[in-house]
Order: sequence, then C-alpha cells, then structure tokens
Amino acid sequence: MNYYINRKIVLFTTIIALFGIFLQIQPNTPAKAAVFDANPIQTDSFNTAGAVALVLCCVFLVVSLLLWLILGRDKDVIDIVEFYPPDGLNCGEMAYAYYGSLRNKDLVPMILGLAAKGYIAVEQTDGKGTKFVFHLLRGYTGVDEAEKEFMEGLLQYGSVVTKIELENSFYKTLDRVNDTITKMMKPKIFIEKTLIWRLLALVFALIPYMVGLYGITRFYHGSTVMGILFPAVVYGCVTFFFILATSKKSGIAGGIAFSIFGIAAVWVVVAVLGGSLNYGGLFYWVVFFACIVANLFQVLFYRIIDKRTDYGIDLLGRIRGFRNYLMTAKRPHLVSLMEQDPAYFYKILPYTYVFGIPDTWAEQFDGIVMNPPDWYYGTTFNFHFFTQFMNRTMQTTQTAMTSNSNRNGLSGRGDF
Repeated sequence: MNYYINRKIVLFTTIIALFGIFLQIQPNTPAKAAVFDANPIQTDSFNTAGAVALVLCCVFLVVSLLLWLILGRDKDVIDIVEFYPPDGLNCGEMAYAYYGSLRNKDLVPMILGLAAKGYIAVEQTDGKGTKFVFHLLRGYTGVDEAEKEFMEGLLQYGSVVTKIELENSFYKTLDRVNDTITKMMKPKIFIEKTLIWRLLALVFALIPYMVGLYGITRFYHGSTVMGILFPAVVYGCVTFFFILATSKKSGIAGGIAFSIFGIAAVWVVVAVLGGSLNYGGLFYWVVFFACIVANLFQVLFYRIIDKRTDYGIDLLGRIRGFRNYLMTAKRPHLVSLMEQDPAYFYKILPYTYVFGIPDTWAEQFDGIVMNPPDWYYGTTFNFHFFTQFMNRTMQTTQTAMTSNSNRNGLSGRGDF
C-alpha cells in the first residue's frame, strides 16, 4: 500500500486501485475516515489518455477527409444514354463497374445471358410456374473467361440441372467467377490505392482506440506495463476486425457491422476485466463511442478512397444512362428496337436483375406483342405469366447458387 500527503489529507492506495482510504486531520478534532472509489492519480491518467484519444479522433477524421478530397473524390459523371450494355459487358462486369464491388448474387443473372446466347434453356415443369430445370444445350465456345467458368461450373452437374443440385456447391464456381471478374475489372475501373494509404487508414482507426484503452487499463491496474501490454494483446483482434470491415466482399452493411462488433467486443472485455465499466464513469462512455464513430468513418474513408480511372468514370456514365433508359424508355422507341431485334427484351432482361428493376422493365412492354424466347420451354406463353415465372426462377436460383451451409455473408445491397 502507498500513501500520499496533500495538505491535511493523507491518501492510501492499493496496488490494484480498487479502493483508497483518506484521513482528514484537523486540529483538536478526532480523525475522520472515509472510503472513495478511485485512485486520484490513476483517474487523472485515464482522463488524460481519454482526452488525447478524443483529440486524435477529431484530428484523424479531418486528415482523412482532406485526403479523400484530394486523392479519392471522383470527377463528375456525365450520363450518356445507351440502348445496349456498354462495351458488351456481361452481368458480373456490369455490376462491378456500376457498384464498385461484386457480390456472388450479382453473377446469377449470367444464366439468362448464356440462355440468350443459346447455351441454356429454362423449362417450366409445372402449371403454376413454381418449378423449373435448366437444360445445358452445348459447351461454351465464346471468348468471355467469366462466362466460360460459369458454364463449366454448370456442366459438372450434367445436361439437366435442378435447384437441389446447385445448393451448397455452386457457390464455389461463383467464387472463381467473382475473382476472375474482379481481377480483370479493378485495374480498369479504379486507381489502385497505395500501400501508404492502407497503412494510414489502419493507423488512423486504431491509434485513438489504443490510447483510450491504455488509459482505461492503467486506470484499473495502476501499472504502465499493464497499460501497454493489454492493448498490445488485443491489437491483433482489432486489426482483424478492421480488415474484415474494409473488405469489399463484406459490403457496406458488413463493414459497419464488423467495425461496431470488433471495437465493442474488445472494449466490453476491457470494461469487465479492467473494471472501467464501474470506475470510468461518463467519460469512459464518451471515449468509447467517440472511438466507435471514428473507426466507422475511417472504414468509410478507406472504402470510398478508391478513385475511378477516366475509363471508369466514362463507363459509369454510360451504365447509368443505360439503366435510366431501361426505366424510362418510351414505347415507340421500344417498338422500333423490337422491330430491329425481336429478342431485344430478352437480351436486356439479365441486366435488369443486376439493377433490381425487372418489373419496371417488363412494365415498359405492356401492350406490345411478345413472342416467347427460344430458350423458354413451357406449355403456353403469356407475357405477364412469363415475367412472374422468371422472377420466381431467378429468386430461387439465386438462393440455391449462393447457398453455403458453412458460411453466411452480409451485404449492402438488396436481392432481386
């Protein structure tokens, strides 16, 4: 036990700083004793470290904002109307160029793109339009590497593929196709982030947290060594969650979830083991939430710092123009396009699932006489019934193709 004399106050503290005892000595009066809940010296240390953490949060946020304004902000995008997919992009390439990342779910509409090219047929096997099978008509002979991998993944099941066969297995093919498209498109669409920025993003996110954690740990243990050692042990854990949060495959929702969970989990452990939950008071919570907010912003800046190339900007404008046309096309122009290419609706249909607008696209063709596509095997053809059948088929296929009983993913965009 240590003691300190401050004027007429004698302070006694224990090594673990759980409790302290003070004696107030006054002339001609009996000594009075009381118990208080914190070591004043260690409380000052915590307040100092917490104050530094708060300042660093603000400073790093300002620096990150400036870096984004200078290095990460894209040029203005000019929408250009397109009637067909720009540069002949497949569905996966379109999704990556438009959203800036690629989910496996974005690859599922490729099955309709391959059907439109004569490789696959879709058979409705019941009168209600709830059951279907895929017929693989021939091997892939094109030059698109992603489509080739997708088709080869289907062919492993034979010439007729059911939903059940795709479950918990086809995701492996989607993973390979995803990697192929991402590796091909990323250098075309984005200027690669430098290693320095990656390190800065990690440092900016972790330093305020580590400083605050040092103060909380030292506050409880009364030891500078523990104040440094404990944060060092959990440093790897926080880094791991930061990497997950900044991964493109996590999506925006995943990035936020991993960021909050990572910091909150570690801080709660510190609170329980370090006693700061009981002894930190309001200031502990201020530092706690400040570090969470700062980390979320660092994750956000890390993700949006990707700056598009000139080609990426031009392509995005053309894709946006293409999407806008699909949503607002006038009937006379659609009729003209259908006269030139009777399969126009069906060739564009896969991309409407990428944009999440298949119903809007179908509504544009109400009242226009439509013939069934060559790749659709059904009893009778009704355009309205066909579009409903395709929506159910794509939703079911998406669930089957992306299912994996061993993992679950978070995403920032909705399904079809």
